[in-house]
Amino acid sequence: MASNKGGKGGNGGKGDAEQNAAVESEQAAFPPAEVAEDGAILLEDWTPLGRCLDVRLGRAAWPTHAASLFRDEQVPHLAHDSGSLSRRHAAVLLAWCEARAAEDALPERIVVVEAGIGTGLHLCYLLRHFVAASEERGVDWAERLLVWVTDVSSELLDKARSRNLFPERFDVRYGLLDVVRPERVLPLDAEGRLGEPEELPAIHAFFANYVLDLMPMDLFRRSPSAPSAEASDAPRWQAALVRTWLSEPAALSRHTDLDVDGIRALVARGGPGAWAALAPIWSLLQLELRTFPLQDDDHPDLALLETVADAIEAELGADHEALAEGTVVLHSGGALTVLQRIGAALAETGFGVFRDVALVTAAEAAVPRGLTHYGPTTAVGVSFYEIDRAMAGGALRFCAPAHDGPRAQASRLLLRREDPAVEQAFAVALDGDALAAVEARVAGARNQTDPNAAIEAYRAALAEEPDNWVLLLEAGKVALERGRNARLAALLAREGLRINAVTAADLWRLLGDALWALGDRASAYAAYQAALEIRPADPHAHYGAAFVDGERGRFESAMRHIGEALAADHDGNLRADVLRLLDACLRGQTAAVTAERERLGRRAGR
Repeated sequence: MASNKGGKGGNGGKGDAEQNAAVESEQAAFPPAEVAEDGAILLEDWTPLGRCLDVRLGRAAWPTHAASLFRDEQVPHLAHDSGSLSRRHAAVLLAWCEARAAEDALPERIVVVEAGIGTGLHLCYLLRHFVAASEERGVDWAERLLVWVTDVSSELLDKARSRNLFPERFDVRYGLLDVVRPERVLPLDAEGRLGEPEELPAIHAFFANYVLDLMPMDLFRRSPSAPSAEASDAPRWQAALVRTWLSEPAALSRHTDLDVDGIRALVARGGPGAWAALAPIWSLLQLELRTFPLQDDDHPDLALLETVADAIEAELGADHEALAEGTVVLHSGGALTVLQRIGAALAETGFGVFRDVALVTAAEAAVPRGLTHYGPTTAVGVSFYEIDRAMAGGALRFCAPAHDGPRAQASRLLLRREDPAVEQAFAVALDGDALAAVEARVAGARNQTDPNAAIEAYRAALAEEPDNWVLLLEAGKVALERGRNARLAALLAREGLRINAVTAADLWRLLGDALWALGDRASAYAAYQAALEIRPADPHAHYGAAFVDGERGRFESAMRHIGEALAADHDGNLRADVLRLLDACLRGQTAAVTAERERLGRRAGR
């Protein structure tokens, strides 16, 4: 947003009476809203980036919105839910057990914690691989596991529990855990009720995927050169601050019943209740960013900022174009704090594995990623470049794999002491080049114009990733849509569902399409219904079910599915097909009603 905001303006229209009444007292003392030339209304003045309204709303939205974000695939979770990452993490846990067994120091209870479980599939597959490896070795390591399934969303925990993802043989417990306090959990009982806070035992294995990028961060910039003698008092560092505006106030009614005054009052009041009420307007927030001078004694981590800036400049060279206006440092202070606290919660021989969207090179660190939205949730790439330097020589070991991951997907291993066997297993299992090789095979399959060649390419990728249901889904789509091989598509879909039948709505829908093509209407309809149980607003599954209903003359049910398909088809990709189906169903219904009346009339005339 341009920085020429200004002027005073009026307030928005009336909204929901109950919500507005809750903020009426705050409104009375408000000055008039500041309105920009384009009509945007100021909600929050200059605030550090990591504490701005957009970020606070994002963090507050996760506990209440996470389940819907995963259900609607607004969170790109397939990368760690496919089983590929789970297999690699299981290899690290296995190496840890082997190392402790060799020392005759394997504990009777191996405490495993996953923070931020998402769909629960990552941990589910990790345990499957670990069980298979334990049975192959003839050891009881799987029976020793005490598994804590944790998140900040009780709804995600309830979903994981209701799906029975984890075998009964495991001692699996569920609880709310904030990684800022990793030693403390709020356990959930079998009915989903919260118990008293409980101190976790020392943790032997801690896993967190895409959690650190939700932690507080700040953005700083160091001037290209030291201040001149004439300006020796001028600070060399600037901090990025943000002003938050409500854009398009006229669009408020599409998102909330609150009016502008009500929104401004909630922003001023703050707190979890206010953030939850404001979450629906996140898409209307517009950020204006500017740097302001930072006094040398204003920041406790200034020495670390200097170290990182020096390292970036040394690697890139002073003349690098990215440094023309100064050296930018993304300070992942929240992630760094979390890592230190998790390190303290680990057993003496314990380890933690972290996977995140991260800045890992000097070139990436010099141009940090901006804020990314997954629905109302806000995230930003973690600076592993900074954390690598902050942890170097410290009490904790922070290890990189042999190569960092492709597309800035990076992993790190956290240890309290040197552990060569575990470090080696991690370096190999999470090697970015090995991951990139699989990605390249998959990319090659996707780019094949010949469906038979594409299927062969997927077959080669599946030889290395046999439990990757996402690859089976992609191969099945190619077989059906391009190869016109419904039998192969059904086979691939069923193989994928053997691995993941609880969250893969797309696999069920693929199976439905394949079965319909094979003429098995009843089984196709059941597959579409299974897809809708997972994702109730799946327009393709509703369309498929409507088509089968229409073919069978069940027009009322068909039109209910048609209505759901139209409502869920936000991009309009299916609209033309659905409307054609609606027309056919309406004509079929009219014909059926006419025929029924004629039949009844003939019977009455006998």
